[in-house]
Amino acid sequence: MLSKYSNWLMITTSLHHVYGAYIYNTPERLHVLAVSIPVIIITYFFDRYFRKKTVPYKKVPTLLYAIVIFVPSLLLIGLLEGIYNHVLKNILFFSNVPEDTIKKTFYSFYEPELVEMPNDAIFELTGIFQGILAIALAIQFVRFVSKQLHPGKD
Repeated sequence: MLSKYSNWLMITTSLHHVYGAYIYNTPERLHVLAVSIPVIIITYFFDRYFRKKTVPYKKVPTLLYAIVIFVPSLLLIGLLEGIYNHVLKNILFFSNVPEDTIKKTFYSFYEPELVEMPNDAIFELTGIFQGILAIALAIQFVRFVSKQLHPGKD
């Protein structure tokens, strides 16, 4: 289940950035593919490994799997890209916060030309959907970690 949420987040992010690169003529948005595609591939192989009836080594792969899900999927894409860059930006924008204030809020993480005020529904909705998937992934991640720390409890 954890891989599915992570992969849906990465697929959504990939489509969102490809679309954004096209409509805003900013090919630098495609950098996210260097993260999303490897994460999808790595989690797929971890899933296959964990589905085997007998897994010779489990602690190290489980830790690596958790790191791959936590750092790029949950922190970098889910929280930073989805929640901060899209959910927060839209809340500020539709709360009539001045545009220059919004841009200053995001310049610390992004190049100024990559900060777009909401002007395309598909781009913004896919960005917000990243935030929604991040929340679902966070819930699944906490359950996963809890299960690893307390294996007998459900």
